[in-house]
Amino acid sequence: MIMIKKVEKEELCNFIGYEEISARIEEYENTTTKIYFAAIEGSLILGHAIVEIDESSIPVIHELVIRPEKRDMELEDGLLRTVLNYLWMNAFSSAMIKNENGLEICDIQRFFSVKCKHRVK
Repeated sequence: MIMIKKVEKEELCNFIGYEEISARIEEYENTTTKIYFAAIEGSLILGHAIVEIDESSIPVIHELVIRPEKRDMELEDGLLRTVLNYLWMNAFSSAMIKNENGLEICDIQRFFSVKCKHRVK
């Protein structure tokens, strides 16, 4: 069973086969708060997200990554929805998403007004 949940930094770094994340996590270390999310199957991490929250501004989703060999499982949508739901439940109405073109703003309420990519019929 695949779980997508908020995790501690140490938990994210300790997953089997996910050593490469440790170095990238250190890049984001400074005075702001970081929140980590992971898509997990057993003891294997399938993907992760790193969110930076500065109390005076909009949260920034710095990374949302799925292992290349697991991308056909289409977990990106579930991981993004988990992150945005967490932010919404913690009183944030928008988030910045870092992509190859810079930062893009996401209106969380508008995001959730659109149907899921994969609906069960």
